[in-house]
Amino acid sequence: MSHKWTYEDDLIVLYLFKFGTKNLPYSMDQISKNRGMSSNSLKMRLRNMSAVAGLGGLNHFGRITQKVYSNHNKKTELELRRLAFPEIL
Repeated sequence: MSHKWTYEDDLIVLYLFKFGTKNLPYSMDQISKNRGMSSNSLKMRLRNMSAVAGLGGLNHFGRITQKVYSNHNKKTELELRRLAFPEIL
């Protein structure tokens, strides 16, 4: 069964794309498992975000990914972490 990607999922992907996991209490594997997707699916979505950012990656990406990038790309690490991982204080 494939994962149905949400706006919230892409907020997480944008955060990971920009900042990685160094300031998170989670690994990439934990994040993918918690969101109900495979780690390969999460890695593919990161390549989508790279393409949206104009840095190469996959040739096709979704409108949600584009919207998340355009709405939130300029946010600081803290601002984006609060959106992507609201459970972290």
